[in-house]
Amino acid sequence: MRFVTGRQLQREFQLPKVLAGEIEVEQTRQVLRRRWQPWAWLVCWLLPAAACWFGWLPGYPGLHARFAGNVWMIIAGAGWIGIARWLAAPAMLAAANDKAHRLGFATREQAGT
Repeated sequence: MRFVTGRQLQREFQLPKVLAGEIEVEQTRQVLRRRWQPWAWLVCWLLPAAACWFGWLPGYPGLHARFAGNVWMIIAGAGWIGIARWLAAPAMLAAANDKAHRLGFATREQAGT
């Protein structure tokens, strides 16, 4: 598997930018609804964030705890979406290939010949 973006779909399948973005968003949503891996990541990283915010960790008093909690939250959110997009890559490629074929755009097979 590889990490796929809307720009790659647009370039690889000659799709309009809006359509490539819609495919990317829809397939990412499907992964977030149906797979457990992004949710496991989110829970594992939100626990330390909550510990920082509520002062459960020793050595993180006051403002430093809030800052550390915010950093943990940024890592959790970025990883959550990153894992979802990585897991959605095969579905994104299949959906883009299907859309390109149905709309008459050049697909990977046609571009190579």
